[in-house]
Amino acid sequence: MPFETKEFDEKSWQKTHDSWLSDLDTTQAVSPVEVYKALEFAKENAIYNDETKETVAYGIFEGRKTIASAIANLIVSRTGRRFLKVLDVNVRPSIEDGANTENIKDSNTVIELYVTAIIGAIELTPKHRASVVKVYGRSASFMQVLKFVATEMPKRAAAGGANFKVSIEGRWLVIKF
Repeated sequence: MPFETKEFDEKSWQKTHDSWLSDLDTTQAVSPVEVYKALEFAKENAIYNDETKETVAYGIFEGRKTIASAIANLIVSRTGRRFLKVLDVNVRPSIEDGANTENIKDSNTVIELYVTAIIGAIELTPKHRASVVKVYGRSASFMQVLKFVATEMPKRAAAGGANFKVSIEGRWLVIKF
């Protein structure tokens, strides 16, 4: 089922919070500290109408589910050249644990979540009036996804008549419109 990037509401944040904490009881290869930090970031930054707020959290949801499969941490520049930066994508502990233990289905899901975070940031550019999207490759696996996107995106964009530039700058995937 396809994933999509959406705003948290109180219900989806609470269900995500409770489910992710419950996952910690059965996962082994996931840092509880990272999970608590991701949930706290989402709680503090699930505010979407404040034009002065520079950090925003979006959930990546599977279909109509109300539990996020991942949390995307974004920075929105409010002055100068406007951009969106995806600083991190935190994956639900049960999915991350499966990927860490080389479960193919969960590994593929993690890749889908990374790609959805990138697409979601691009789709959010009009809302945040951004002309550049930057995605940080925090992990080696995410860097592999970013390099693949940097190679494939221009080919697909040219075929569809889209006009933007894609590059890798250090650990950043940079998309300029």
